Amino acid sequence: MGKLIGQGYGGPVHTHRITALSNRRCQGSEEIAPGVFMYTAHDSNLDRIVRDVASGIQVGPEEELLQVRLFQGLACWAPYQLDGEVRAGAWRLVEPRVGELIGDNQGLWDSLVLAGRAEDPPL
Repeated sequence: MGKLIGQGYGGPVHTHRITALSNRRCQGSEEIAPGVFMYTAHDSNLDRIVRDVASGIQVGPEEELLQVRLFQGLACWAPYQLDGEVRAGAWRLVEPRVGELIGDNQGLWDSLVLAGRAEDPPL
């Protein structure tokens, strides 16, 4: 049993690409944070992507609900551009947790700031 958590806009570049984040490893996925796996498809055939992710999923504990969040497109930066933006204070850094990357993230930013987890970047 699984749940599609949501679909999001990953960015204006490579809009033909779909990226799936899941709490379970599937064939071709990469663990990007503890318990969070990323699968990237180089086309936008959503039915095929969902089928690929679902068919390649490794079985997890029965009590663990399979969760998947999809993103279309991606955001890109020039070499060192993102590093410069972080150092300028345009971004804050947060250590990821599974529920935040895959689960319901309504109001997530406010809760991270209130909990003191959204740190100012190192200078």
